[in-house]
Amino acid sequence: LRAAMDEIIPAGDGMPAASEVGGVEYLTRLAGENPETKKELQNSLSMLSELSRKQFDKEFISLAHRERVEALKRFEALRPQRNFVKLRDHVYEAYYTQQKVWKQLGYSFYPTNGPGPQMKPFDPSSLDQVRKMEKLYREVP
Repeated sequence: LRAAMDEIIPAGDGMPAASEVGGVEYLTRLAGENPETKKELQNSLSMLSELSRKQFDKEFISLAHRERVEALKRFEALRPQRNFVKLRDHVYEAYYTQQKVWKQLGYSFYPTNGPGPQMKPFDPSSLDQVRKMEKLYREVP
């Protein structure tokens, strides 16, 4: 799971990899609480492992980075894509629900039972350039 997660969301551009923010622990906890999630992850990882053995004669965990990416691309290309999509979506959830990631993205969480962010007052001067443009439409009677 850790290897697949870190290929789906690798570290880069100052952002951590999926496993570096607690993604594996998040999905392990989620799978323990939800049998359907556990089944989806098991199915996806089993298929990925099978693809890796067929294509490279190795387990996914033993593959080099380039080979892992290739195995994931082949997994994504399978029809139906259901198992890859489930894995990808769980990895995205595990990553983008982490406060560490929110901070680096500049996201601020606002609970639904309180006030949200305040909009800046409208500045009419922001339309000045648009008003100077010629019309991009025609008048209809």
